[in-house]
Amino acid sequence: WWHEIDGMVINDEPWTVQTDLDADSMWVFHATGSPGSWTWEVYNARALGSCSTWVGDTLYYCCPSQYPSISYDDVSGMVLVSYKANYYIGDEAETWSYMNGAHIGGICSTDNGATWRISYPLSTLNNGEIPWGDWSATEVAHRLANINGDVYSYGIWVNATDLNLYFEVSRVIDLIPGIEESSNKGVNRVNLQISPTIIRDFCCTEFALQTSCNVLLKLYDATGRLVETIFNGYLKKSTHTININTSKLTNGIYFVSLETKKGTQTAKFIIAR
Repeated sequence: WWHEIDGMVINDEPWTVQTDLDADSMWVFHATGSPGSWTWEVYNARALGSCSTWVGDTLYYCCPSQYPSISYDDVSGMVLVSYKANYYIGDEAETWSYMNGAHIGGICSTDNGATWRISYPLSTLNNGEIPWGDWSATEVAHRLANINGDVYSYGIWVNATDLNLYFEVSRVIDLIPGIEESSNKGVNRVNLQISPTIIRDFCCTEFALQTSCNVLLKLYDATGRLVETIFNGYLKKSTHTININTSKLTNGIYFVSLETKKGTQTAKFIIAR
């Protein structure tokens, strides 16, 4: 009763996404090898999808809830797992005491599951806006299409409460920073800085907010894997400095992502001991 599942064969290998609401979990399974001697890789979709992003004045929280679906684009090699997620609409007081409703979120991989990224929200909020607590509301199925190099998700989802079906077409865009710095996504005035950039055990981030707002500061490794959420909260208009303890991290390149309602800015540092 509390299990939901979807699967498909990609390049002669089985992929499955499964939700176990009794255990409050969602898992992606990928088998390599051959029938009768499969080697299974298992990914925790709840951990991979624990991310959020601003779109206008709406904060999309993309953590998977339920109703998973999986699809594949053979041109880009993208595997997309979609699911029910939720969103908040903020105000000047930045009160996030409840979730306003649901949307369709997703995680995607273009390297056969080696790394996963959060996708741009795959459904609108205006077509069939539904309460987050309506657990029967957002069953979804989708397929991918590659149009001139851009990947689009064509999906149908159902709002059981309103007895309506909705058809969505969304461009699948990665939101988690990869192995390149990005500073041109609408928050240039924030001017995120990291000092020093080559470190051993600690560094600090500095940024100037032009207006008071909610801030989400996250640390990723070079593969795009979330290492730590450094800060998540409301900050006033000012220049802020937040320290990062890197003493337990291995050598390598890391990225700090700063998200506000204006957009996202990313800067990197290197640990070399």
